[in-house]
Amino acid sequence: MALLKGYNKIMFEDIFKFINNTFPYGEFYIVGGATRDFLLKKQDIHDIDIATSLTSAEIKEYLKDANYRFENLGIVNYSLYKYHITFATMRKENDYLDFRHPSKIEFITSPLIDSYRRDFTINAIYFDKNGNIFDPQNGVLDLNNHLIRIIGNPQTRIKEDPLRIIRAYRFKNDLNFEIESTLFKAICDNKKEIQKLSKGKIEEEKHKCKIPFSKDILIFLNI
Repeated sequence: MALLKGYNKIMFEDIFKFINNTFPYGEFYIVGGATRDFLLKKQDIHDIDIATSLTSAEIKEYLKDANYRFENLGIVNYSLYKYHITFATMRKENDYLDFRHPSKIEFITSPLIDSYRRDFTINAIYFDKNGNIFDPQNGVLDLNNHLIRIIGNPQTRIKEDPLRIIRAYRFKNDLNFEIESTLFKAICDNKKEIQKLSKGKIEEEKHKCKIPFSKDILIFLNI
């Protein structure tokens, strides 16, 4: 796992202080959109994804007033100050049989293995409480090069979950990045798979766009 030059941990000091005061053990990493946007020097980061070695049951021992609606998936939601925090037990996923959800989840304690289930390299950058950056998929390099690159085999990952096609274009749009060439080919080869998704899920992803899709993109993706 790549250990890069550290980040300014003052940004997330309140969050890690809360974690240290609440949980007597366990590993915790901020990951996903918060780390990506922080490295892009974006302001107003409120949604915080935390990958942890703790299970939902272990979190519940020390954090009683959280939302445990999805605890069977290893997901716990909690509000802290201005932040909406999602704790997710690190996991390995297998076989997407319904084009959206893995048929099997295995809880693990390795951020390296956890990173392989994530969609794009720029969303698999982990910050620890000591100010270290773990970058197992070289997401920082892709951030610097303004590239959207999928983790793993592009054809396989797109077929697993066609919503990743719309997500790729959302990040391309919002960040003004380019889609990496092998990912673009996989999108062209498999964009018809989008029609297997529910209309509600497609619209939900479109509404997450900070910049609306152009007419050309809507026609290209047939959404």
